Amino acid sequence: MIGKETRERVLTGRLSVFIIMLFLCFMWGSAYPIVKIGYDVLSVDKTHTPSIMLFAGIRYVITGLMLLIPGIIRSPKSFAIDMTKQGCILINAVFQVIGQYYFYYIGLARTPGTRAAIVNSTTVFIAVFLAALVFRTEKYTFLKLVSSIMAVASVFALNYVRGFGFSFSLRAEGFILASSFLSAMATCLQRPLAKKTGVMPLCSYSFLLGGLFFTAYGFFFGGKIEMEGLGAWALVICLSLISAVGFSVQALLLEYNDVSIVSVYRMMLPLFGVVLSAVFLDEFGVLLRWNTLVSLALMVSAMLLLGTERRVRKPESIGAGQAQ
Repeated sequence: MIGKETRERVLTGRLSVFIIMLFLCFMWGSAYPIVKIGYDVLSVDKTHTPSIMLFAGIRYVITGLMLLIPGIIRSPKSFAIDMTKQGCILINAVFQVIGQYYFYYIGLARTPGTRAAIVNSTTVFIAVFLAALVFRTEKYTFLKLVSSIMAVASVFALNYVRGFGFSFSLRAEGFILASSFLSAMATCLQRPLAKKTGVMPLCSYSFLLGGLFFTAYGFFFGGKIEMEGLGAWALVICLSLISAVGFSVQALLLEYNDVSIVSVYRMMLPLFGVVLSAVFLDEFGVLLRWNTLVSLALMVSAMLLLGTERRVRKPESIGAGQAQ
């Protein structure tokens, strides 16, 4: 059992937080090509929303069970839910799973993985903006303003086409952007919600609830996928592990650090997402366009600038529901 002081030192240390986020960004970055490969492996009709939602639903039901079953076995009292916890779980599920991944899966089906990885990186700056100006848990400084402007410029550069116009589809890049906003909202809401439920119960029940919603939606509206062979199941389980490990560990980091601290280390996410998408989806043509490279450089530079303001916040008391 890790002591409280040791745990706090690991979860707030500059090097340890960097290493943890490096690992998480690699996992999250790999999700872009894996999901797009999954559309083909599972024979998902990328123009049929119920089929897309059925794919997402199976993934997140498995994710929820991966977190919930070991948690209940280890600490059944922590996973007992009352009316207050039910409300927190519902709010988190709406933003973190249902809202975010509805737009993400549909948008990704219509967007190259390299482009989606860059647009989705706006989550960092939206989260910082919301934390400062909506939730008022941080100050919105000049450096944060400049980095946000650079992030917006990155998205514009990515969608630039010859003739001084912009190539931006509402149901492609627009849906990825909507997913980013909801992800940022979930990031800001996780700390106050986790204080009432505990990190692991919040994540596990949210994924399970969101997964059941997507599965029911897909089933009742005629969604079809082909879950045949070990390859199909291995792909879905891999995606489920990415979610289970990624978001539970990020939630732990958010207990001990400001949103901007955790968010800035996500500067590696567009790098991993773009490179892995180019390698596994054969999107080198998209990657090597000048506007893609400029956009990627702007986004990473903005995150580095944001990282010059690093503050660590002591964790507040989480209560009996906190997973230990």
